[in-house]
Amino acid sequence: MTANPSMAPKTALVVVDVQEGIANLTSGVPDADKITKAIGAILLLARQHNEVNREREKAIEILFIQHDDKDSEDPLYRGKPTWNLVFPPRQGVKTERLISKNVGTY
Repeated sequence: MTANPSMAPKTALVVVDVQEGIANLTSGVPDADKITKAIGAILLLARQHNEVNREREKAIEILFIQHDDKDSEDPLYRGKPTWNLVFPPRQGVKTERLISKNVGTY
């Protein structure tokens, strides 16, 4: 039986809500600076892996999840500087994708 490459397991790195309004807070997020540096280091390793392993089936999918709050007073409201991603996906890189999310109304 021959394995189907499209059925091969994929590896993904999911970077969730690493936005200026969360990652660069001086209060409220313990060790935010250390966490952001660690995320940057892991992201760098994934990107380096993808440079070496250009074959799609060996690449790591990098998904950037960006919170888009519905409340215009919230720091993560679309368009505010605090809404911006600290580590955005690179344009034209097929293994890096942006996914926008928001919360429902209560």
